[in-house]
Amino acid sequence: MKLIFVRHPETEALVYRIMYGHTHSPYTEKGTKSVPWVADQLASEPVRAVYSSPLERTKTLADAIACTHGLPVVTDERIKEMGVGIFEQMSVADAEKAHPEHLRPFLDDFGNYKAPGSELFSEVKERVGDFLKELIRKEEAKAKEEVHEGPIVIVSHSMAIRGALAYLFDADLSDLWHIRIHPAAILNVRYRDRFAILEGLRDPHNIIL
Repeated sequence: MKLIFVRHPETEALVYRIMYGHTHSPYTEKGTKSVPWVADQLASEPVRAVYSSPLERTKTLADAIACTHGLPVVTDERIKEMGVGIFEQMSVADAEKAHPEHLRPFLDDFGNYKAPGSELFSEVKERVGDFLKELIRKEEAKAKEEVHEGPIVIVSHSMAIRGALAYLFDADLSDLWHIRIHPAAILNVRYRDRFAILEGLRDPHNIIL
């Protein structure tokens, strides 16, 4: 079973260092240019299903990928980004003024400190894991029927993809920071018999300027 995880393109919030998770931020010019780049990179893959977070920054890219293959996009709330609660749409400076008692613990132990309204990484891993368990069960059922088809594309977010990797590799967040997931990154993962292999990672970080 081949899974292709794709992170959404660059957004204005990333460039201007605005904290966001469940809220919207438009693509930058570079982000917009990376949409056809990703679609072209996956054009030769025999993709048979495209899943996406429901957030606009992922769905736009998922639509472009799916269109290339004549497929619909299936959205799922479980693969959306980690929510940052009271810090949504705030810069660090603004958050320091508004919530100084929560900001430093949140930044110092990102993913493990629960600010009001935010999610823990363990919660993200759990919901993404539930999504993957369901998907894997369906694929295992098809395998018994000897149905051999192409890869599945999952368009998501940095922390949600790390949640997926943490589930598939049985890893902690601290084990995954060395994997740099740039905007529009494409990660190929092979999964079989509860064993996952990261087969490749590419992105347009140094290609599209």
